[in-house]
Amino acid sequence: MKNLIITILVLVFLFFTFRLLRLGRLLRLGVPITEAPMQTTSNQVSPTQVTLTQGIVSDLTENPFGVMFANPEKAKLAKNLGVVYYRPASIFVNKWPYSCSECENAVNSGLQLVLTVRNNGAPQQPTTPPTDLESYKRVIGEIIDKYRPVLLVVENEENSEALFYAGTTEQYHSQLKAACEVSHGRGIKCTNGGF
Repeated sequence: MKNLIITILVLVFLFFTFRLLRLGRLLRLGVPITEAPMQTTSNQVSPTQVTLTQGIVSDLTENPFGVMFANPEKAKLAKNLGVVYYRPASIFVNKWPYSCSECENAVNSGLQLVLTVRNNGAPQQPTTPPTDLESYKRVIGEIIDKYRPVLLVVENEENSEALFYAGTTEQYHSQLKAACEVSHGRGIKCTNGGF
């Protein structure tokens, strides 16, 4: 137990040291760091954004952070926040082909996609498993080929039957296996959606 506590303290120390060194680097480069209120609707809390000078963010490739906004028009803002990864709204396999403008905006801004695919359903409506896995795999391949995500996420919170996934564990396993076979065959990492 004592070793675990020491390990945790060391990790926390290293994390904050890294953040301070990075902030110092930004300040040495002359990056103005300012807080500005973001536009919100009347029922949202007003967060702040960090504004970085264009061109500096590309030097921060070691950054492991990403964002997902509720407003698809905010993909370009993500680059200004200094993140590398962007998670757009889910792509629905049963509605393919269609254009994901949020995905295109993120890629055009130089961000890497963490792309969630859902078989069907809708916001607040759970997905049902695919009935034809070969057709499902073909469409997954088309989606990957078009958007080249750095990570493919299969479904969203698949353990939440009421909100996101109405299939059994076995059905999800088959779906995940099928999607990951296609993804790995194209050199793309793949994960379940319960993270």
